[in-house]
Amino acid sequence: ILSTRATALRQAVETLEGNRTQQNLEAAQQEWIQTRVPWEQSESWLFGPVDFSGFDPALDSWPVNRTDLDAVLSSDNDLTEGFVANLDPTLKGFHTAEYLLFDFTIEELGDREFEYLVGTARDIETTAQDLVDSWIVGNPPFGDIMKAAGNNSVFPSQQSALEQIIEGMSIILDEVANGKIADPFDNQDVEAVESQFSFNSRQDFADDIRGVQNVYLGTNTLAGLSGTSLNDLVAQTNPALATQMEQEIQASINAILAIPQPFRDAILDPDAADEIIAAQN
Repeated sequence: ILSTRATALRQAVETLEGNRTQQNLEAAQQEWIQTRVPWEQSESWLFGPVDFSGFDPALDSWPVNRTDLDAVLSSDNDLTEGFVANLDPTLKGFHTAEYLLFDFTIEELGDREFEYLVGTARDIETTAQDLVDSWIVGNPPFGDIMKAAGNNSVFPSQQSALEQIIEGMSIILDEVANGKIADPFDNQDVEAVESQFSFNSRQDFADDIRGVQNVYLGTNTLAGLSGTSLNDLVAQTNPALATQMEQEIQASINAILAIPQPFRDAILDPDAADEIIAAQN
């Protein structure tokens, strides 16, 4: 799904470059938002190829620095996909595309901005496909390694694979509470807000937790898939805990969505502090 959405984003950006209208800008902005959904919901799985091949920073480094981004725009470099791919992670990926799509008006987007935007969108598409391939057609596919847990050196037991999955859930929960929310809120720093240009921060955070929900319940709601779950395993020995886990995961999503929009303004509003702290908790 991420790869498919990344292709749609690249196509929308190229359409916008060819026909520079407000309508096409809004269409490209919407594709950016839609592409964020499968990415954020996959952040419970930030291990394996997305980690050791550097796909996570290549796609989603933040915060970005406007000064450094503008320096790339003002340089003499040809901003091709290949050039963009070799840039520092904070100068490419989702948030560079977000900056160009949301922080500039249609009148402000010139040839140079479009060169950078198209190069970035093409690199996002390529990186997303490389991530998919590493799971399903790698040498060997990482998906096969996980499914064969207990019979390989990466996961010497099925328990070790389960521990990796649970650790992945734990890491993103900690990052949302103590990084994505806490850092900008505690420091009152709008520039530290993830997805600040698009006002999509709150949705990103909620999708991070929806990813945890999918992992725990053995579902992929975007693809309409379901299977045996961690919740099934917990319910075998402690049904009450299984129910509590389900309820608390959903409560976390609800608490995030109760933060006033946009998050970048809410962190500066004393009246929103209780909702922000409740979401962290």
